[in-house]
Amino acid sequence: MREILFRGKTSSGKWVYGNYAESARSMVAGRKAHKAWIISGFTSNGGWITPLGRYPVDEDTVGEYTDFTDDNGIKVFDGDILKAKSEYCDFYVYVRVYFINGRYCVGDNGCDYISTLDTFILRNSEITVAGNMHDNPELLKGESK
Repeated sequence: MREILFRGKTSSGKWVYGNYAESARSMVAGRKAHKAWIISGFTSNGGWITPLGRYPVDEDTVGEYTDFTDDNGIKVFDGDILKAKSEYCDFYVYVRVYFINGRYCVGDNGCDYISTLDTFILRNSEITVAGNMHDNPELLKGESK
């Protein structure tokens, strides 16, 4: 069964992981309203469900887990930049993972669609998460950090 997991970046720059929720109003009384939230867990008490670990996040940074991991066991999320080494070529290319037409896909440095993520992983011998488009945008331009 596919694991459903999201991540998002808080205003302090911390990445948080869990369930995704949207709200037009604040979910915590007295706090600023945030549209996007990551909720790390839930508790049940007498039929009521209470969210635990509520984190307001920048909605532009929210990405869903693709159900793929890289060669080091790191989970690949929408918005990640992968470093790939083809079995036929001895060079690396940075790609961006994104969701299109109901499937996770990869794009080249210009973010043009090149393959579905599952096909891309099968065709390449080494895949590692190099960063993500929010923390490492220079990787999309072919620059190194």
